[in-house]
Amino acid sequence: MQIKPKQLKVTQNKLVIGNSSNNGAELAYTIPSTVGTSGHVLTSNGTNVVFQAVSGGGGGSSISFSRKSASFSAAVNYHYSITTASGAVTVTLPALSGASDGDTIRIFFRVRGSTNNVVVSRATSTSDLINDETSFTLDVEHDSITLIANTTDSIWELI
Repeated sequence: MQIKPKQLKVTQNKLVIGNSSNNGAELAYTIPSTVGTSGHVLTSNGTNVVFQAVSGGGGGSSISFSRKSASFSAAVNYHYSITTASGAVTVTLPALSGASDGDTIRIFFRVRGSTNNVVVSRATSTSDLINDETSFTLDVEHDSITLIANTTDSIWELI
């Protein structure tokens, strides 16, 4: 069904699609009168239109993006674009004791300055490993890695 601009209107918290005149069909959806929570989407629960959290499934989980040029502590479900133009960067992983199986951290070595590398290290004061090692070094510009949390074995799986 193609909707024409004249067939779409909002009135009294209702989204009306279509036109009841001229024997046309009209659908009306009651929309919430409040602004939703950040990260939630407008969806139908079968009765009304409501704001709900986006759930994973089919397409995976939500990944946040951050640019970094100095050493930092990473968070799960983030993609980091890193430049070492000002010096080497150390990425400290979160402790696996606070992570869930399948949590991910993605790292992209965006720009390499001189011979500066990106060093990924386990959380301090833990026995967590990164593929059975305590750290991993990225030394080639445009390389990328994905780390997957395996809490049972206390290892960040590097893929």
